[in-house]
Amino acid sequence: MKIVLDNIYKSYKKGAQEIPVLKGFSKVLNSNMMYLVKGPSGAGKTTLLSIVGLLDSPTSGQVFIDDDRVDHLKERDLCTIRRERFGFVFQDYGLLENLTVYENISLACQELPNMDECIQQIEDILTKLNLGHRIHHKVSELSGGEKQRTSFARAMIKNPDILICDEPLSNIDENNAKNVAQILLEAKKDRIIIVSCHTRDLDTLCDEQIVLG
Repeated sequence: MKIVLDNIYKSYKKGAQEIPVLKGFSKVLNSNMMYLVKGPSGAGKTTLLSIVGLLDSPTSGQVFIDDDRVDHLKERDLCTIRRERFGFVFQDYGLLENLTVYENISLACQELPNMDECIQQIEDILTKLNLGHRIHHKVSELSGGEKQRTSFARAMIKNPDILICDEPLSNIDENNAKNVAQILLEAKKDRIIIVSCHTRDLDTLCDEQIVLG
């Protein structure tokens, strides 16, 4: 499996002004690899992850998964690909505050062919992340670090082909950050992992760095 980013440009409009973020970015991302995206604030790290994850479209350029071009697909088709092949860890967690940890993670299993098996693994992955005691707590009752790990569990529970992590260690204490980093390292077999991180926690664990800006 591979993701091909071919001559990607991305700009945003601010009033009458057009602000370029990515300028002719090209890269091949291969399975069994963990990529670390680095760069100063505003360099386009989140933008790049959003384009790789099919959450945003490039202004120009092409995105392929294996040999299939995907950047031009309709939203319903992109949604299917994201649901079936991607796992996401967002900076803002992306969790439903009024639901429990278990309920948030089980939602990620819905409509998957292996839904029952997926749901049965929730307790195991929460235990690995030192969140087993929080399984039936509402997300609104969690600390920032616990929310971040819940988001990570939700991404991993689907056993995705492609894992996109935007600052996955930003709110996690040192011991739990090391645990998450180790799980990431073990998880790269047969999948593509792309991570942004402004600290040096993942520098030595990732196979390749992508430096923006």
